Amino acid sequence: MLEGEPQARAGVFAPLIRRLEAEQERWFLWVPMFLGLYFALPFEPHILTALAPLAVTLALVPAAPRRMGVTLALTALTAAAVGFALAKLRVEWVRAPVLENRCPRSSCAATSSSSSRRRRAGSASPCG
Repeated sequence: MLEGEPQARAGVFAPLIRRLEAEQERWFLWVPMFLGLYFALPFEPHILTALAPLAVTLALVPAAPRRMGVTLALTALTAAAVGFALAKLRVEWVRAPVLENRCPRSSCAATSSSSSRRRRAGSASPCG
């Protein structure tokens, strides 16, 4: 329990808070999940979109009240924001030029018999 937190907890979140307190030694096991939220996205976000949540959570840390629920939620959000920012920075760091397709899609659509002939002839590309 954090300093200054009242002993009696009333409200809807009391059972959740009690369960979280009981699992306190296992909280660290959730950090990789929060760090990896970036990889669940179906698209590649812009770099400012990836860095903004980190800036917001770091700005909230000093102003947040020191209650366990708030501290736990802010820690989880900060871990997610750090993981998101680190993953995006790594993507930008290793970004390489993308090769263009040299043949039109219509000429690349080969039938199974012609593609098997090409494979036997030694051509790796369906474009010949």
